[in-house]
Amino acid sequence: MKVIEIPTAQNVVILYEQATARTRQISALSDVLFVIVGFVLLCVVTSLAQLDIFRSSELVFGLILCYILYHILFEVWGGGQTLGKRLMGTRTIRVDGRPLEWGDALARSLLLLIDGVFSFGVVGTLLIQAHPRSQRLGDMVAHTTVVNLQPQRVIILADVLSILTAQSHTVTYPQVRQLTEKDMLFTRSVLQRLLIYPNKAHWEVADQLAKHLADLLKVPPPKTEEVYDFLETLLRDYVALTR
Repeated sequence: MKVIEIPTAQNVVILYEQATARTRQISALSDVLFVIVGFVLLCVVTSLAQLDIFRSSELVFGLILCYILYHILFEVWGGGQTLGKRLMGTRTIRVDGRPLEWGDALARSLLLLIDGVFSFGVVGTLLIQAHPRSQRLGDMVAHTTVVNLQPQRVIILADVLSILTAQSHTVTYPQVRQLTEKDMLFTRSVLQRLLIYPNKAHWEVADQLAKHLADLLKVPPPKTEEVYDFLETLLRDYVALTR
């Protein structure tokens, strides 16, 4: 399972689970079927109304145009969701937390023809599986990705405050006042990821963070087995001294 952290303007970091390549394939195939059915119905209606919108030689162009417009309109007006994404419980978001704009949707839709339709999804699937943010070409250009609807974790300052439940607390590192709220939020985030994914990479990040903070505070760096306790103690001390 891949996860991605999305920042917001309110100093909140939301942790999302990224949609798998298989989920996106099923969503994309569903969208193709929806567009084809809608286009056929449009052709039938216009034919019955004797409106010659698309000549027989222009049907392919008309289908592609409808496919592009379908994605643009649904992703912008539908909160990043096409019908296929609604069916699979996913949506498109920008990796910087900003709202999806018309230019983003246009770039994603046009490049979807290259890494999706014309390549039968092979290019897009390979890129999604290889990219750390599960981005295909359209995502890279538009700075977007596709995630599952429910966020996994929201990290705000209240999370830091919640770790100190006792009224009294003995401060171990009074120097922690030198650190900022941003430092504490990042520390909290590192500890949370370490709890969720206790692998070697996350332990190394926590270890490097502990050594960096210890150097800033002019205190002895913790031993490897004491890293988690050291970082949590800093959080507790910070809350006790600043709340």
